Amino acid sequence: MRTLEQVKQITQAYSQTPWRKQLQGIVAFLLVVVSAAVVAGIYLGVTSQAATLGRQIQDMQINMEGSTRLDLTAEEDVDLVEMVPIEQIRIEIADLQGQIATNMSAAVMNEKAERMGFIQSNQDEMFYFKVPGYQGRPLARLAPPPAPVTVSSKALAPAYQESLIDWLGHQVDLVSRSWLPGKSEEVK
Repeated sequence: MRTLEQVKQITQAYSQTPWRKQLQGIVAFLLVVVSAAVVAGIYLGVTSQAATLGRQIQDMQINMEGSTRLDLTAEEDVDLVEMVPIEQIRIEIADLQGQIATNMSAAVMNEKAERMGFIQSNQDEMFYFKVPGYQGRPLARLAPPPAPVTVSSKALAPAYQESLIDWLGHQVDLVSRSWLPGKSEEVK
């Protein structure tokens, strides 16, 4: 009995200490945070490996398909300079198209025009004159002019306007005329 009383006192003392309950709550929270960090780390590792392998596959595909780069600046003979992957050429073309778009933008063109001495004009400063023989720009026709929609149906040939029953009757009539010579003269 004595031991049972001692165990009871120890468990009662343990359950009455508030800091132990707080410690259990903190440990549970930290356990959740650590497990979330481990899962996030694993996910990040797998994702980075997949991205790295994808890029390596793209590089292999680029190197599998190749094209010879031509030196078009040579005046006499065209020289084959080096073997360049097609994808790299496509990337260079896209970069050049981007540069062209940037150079043709309104801001860049206005800046170039100002450097060349052009100035912005007002409506009052403009004048127009007629050039003999010039017809002007043709108007863009984006859609046909509005008109009532008429559906034309082609007439069927007379041979296709006959029903199956009419055709069978006609065939029976022809057969009966060929067997009965007197009837064929009466029908006519």
